[in-house]
Amino acid sequence: QELTVTAGVGAYSSTVKSNISINGSPVNLVNGQGTYKTTVSGAGDHTIQINGSFIGEDGKPVPIHQTVTYTVGTPGGAAVMLDKMNVFYIGVPNPVTISSGTGWDKTKVSMDGGSITPAGGPGKFTVNVKNLGKASITVNADGKASTYDFRVKRIPDPVLKVGNSSGGRIQSVVFKNQSFARADLENFEFDAHFSIVSATMYFTGANFPNAQQGEIHGGNLESVKAFLAKSIPGTSVTFDNVKVQGPDGVVRT
Repeated sequence: QELTVTAGVGAYSSTVKSNISINGSPVNLVNGQGTYKTTVSGAGDHTIQINGSFIGEDGKPVPIHQTVTYTVGTPGGAAVMLDKMNVFYIGVPNPVTISSGTGWDKTKVSMDGGSITPAGGPGKFTVNVKNLGKASITVNADGKASTYDFRVKRIPDPVLKVGNSSGGRIQSVVFKNQSFARADLENFEFDAHFSIVSATMYFTGANFPNAQQGEIHGGNLESVKAFLAKSIPGTSVTFDNVKVQGPDGVVRT
């Protein structure tokens, strides 16, 4: 919206010459007053600098330096806050809190690039997105609309684990007794799960003078149990071409 600043210069006589600038723009003074108009943007506190001078009674210039502080708010005090992360993730319900100072009877919420549904409780919503890129939420509070843009990302890749190992060394006796491999998400805020679709396993090193290859489908290691039984200290096991499926239904390698 438009902001108007009116600056007045006091002097002992209307004939005294004065000059003034607001935010670096010279202002035409009429009867010692001038106006400056601008369109505000960006929520939060902002400042406008007023500078100039007038001639004092002693004939010397008197400097003018003032700072005007103003605050830009969103219409009706509306705000959108993501409860977990600063992005939306595909495949999981993203919790969102929306506040509106005008009351919910005067507030409407819509979304581009996804869907937003009430989640119970005042201002609580759930966002679901399907495509990478950007999504936006528009809050229309008391007839004034504000739009908030958010990035859309895929859930990070999980880490393949067997037993207590995600790579590196594992005791052979522990490894032999494993029945499943799994794909775990690490350091992720959402309760999201991946399943292993398939993988190729290579056994080399001790007890495997010739490399052996096995295939698993799902996380079940039953199809390579004979190779697991032969694994001893010094055996190397490699998982390759691991395919997993996340909550978005997409199979990734």
